[in-house]
Amino acid sequence: MSPGDETWLREPQDTEWDPSEAERIADSLTRFNTDDVVALALGWTFATPWRQVFGKFPQFSLASGAGSGKTSTALLMANLGGNMIEETASAQQTKFVVTRQMASTTTLPITLDEFKPNEMQDWTLRRLQDLLRLNYDASLAGRGRADQSVVNYQLTAPVILLGEGTRDQTAIVDRIVRPKRSRSRLEESQDYQEAYGHLRASNLGMFALAYQRWALSQTADLESIQIPELGGSLRAAHNHRVVKFGWLMLEKFCREVVGVPLPEIDIDRALVASMENLGYLETRDGKIRPKSTRSDVDILMEAIHDAIVNGLLHPGVHWVRRPQKGDVIIRIGSVLGKLQSTGVRLMDQADYRRIIREGDCPYAEWSDKKQADFTRQDPTHGTMRTKGPLVIDPVKLAEETDIPVALWEGELAMVSEAERLESSQ
Repeated sequence: MSPGDETWLREPQDTEWDPSEAERIADSLTRFNTDDVVALALGWTFATPWRQVFGKFPQFSLASGAGSGKTSTALLMANLGGNMIEETASAQQTKFVVTRQMASTTTLPITLDEFKPNEMQDWTLRRLQDLLRLNYDASLAGRGRADQSVVNYQLTAPVILLGEGTRDQTAIVDRIVRPKRSRSRLEESQDYQEAYGHLRASNLGMFALAYQRWALSQTADLESIQIPELGGSLRAAHNHRVVKFGWLMLEKFCREVVGVPLPEIDIDRALVASMENLGYLETRDGKIRPKSTRSDVDILMEAIHDAIVNGLLHPGVHWVRRPQKGDVIIRIGSVLGKLQSTGVRLMDQADYRRIIREGDCPYAEWSDKKQADFTRQDPTHGTMRTKGPLVIDPVKLAEETDIPVALWEGELAMVSEAERLESSQ
């Protein structure tokens, strides 16, 4: 850990262990915000020493309105994680600055404020989302030099996102943990304010460093962590298992090192609230149930289905079914161009390519090799051999969505092939 002169990292200064102060910190830890926020915030923060061990590590998202304690909670999390900053950094800095922040540490939490997808320009949002995807897996981000060489940065920092936006792509939601929003203004709660004020006045660096040293002797057995059966993706389950692991480690540290029990909070209830907040769960008939979620590729396929049924997309021109192979080849570039007139909000072709290649879609493949014979723009010139490059398994698509296999056989289209050829002449 070498923070150097970066403004987004500050090492603890006074780290001499004080048992009585550690007890006072432990007593205030669970009282600075609502239970749902506290449980997830502390669980995530105290899981950060194992960031490299877990490989995949979620970002912590604080998305709520003014007065809900986003900034104070984020700074407290950073300090408890050993980063003694006093101000948050902006998510809307240049790509290189954000890249350096994400590559500057492996365990100390960093903050990215002003993450407002609904207000950010598309290219700024897309650039940041690309970095967040890489950060989740601790992957490399390259930066070119004038001599045409490339410098790679490994994006390992645990990241706290602060903002008020809600326009999340499925690929981003799958990589974050987000506590349930508080509807009350925290500055109006005297109990929250007193606990927060006490923590900010305490030697959190001492507490953080002692925990990190203790963590070096602990085994990280993530698979043994039991979480509620919440539905959602495997990635979401991993994220919430990370949080519960951190909470259990904090409880153990307080018992073994501080010598006092951590005040009880129902961590499983907080996990359920987070999953509901992220859209994986819904309340029906007074019960919380798994919610059927649609991925970005699902939304694309539904838009393609509607366009085929309404005669906007045509077999042979926009897609070709290969009966012997059992798949469908889609000319995605041409299809996205056609779908622009429908008003459906879609992503760029590059975004779909990345999502599909990451393996998030069981019925789709992105191939640079598979080809089919497509009808030319002028039908009298016959066909042309070309790549899709989106390859769909119609049977698996039907299993995952409500889109029938018969769609690709032309049986659902409202406009006949004869009418299409006539209108194209």
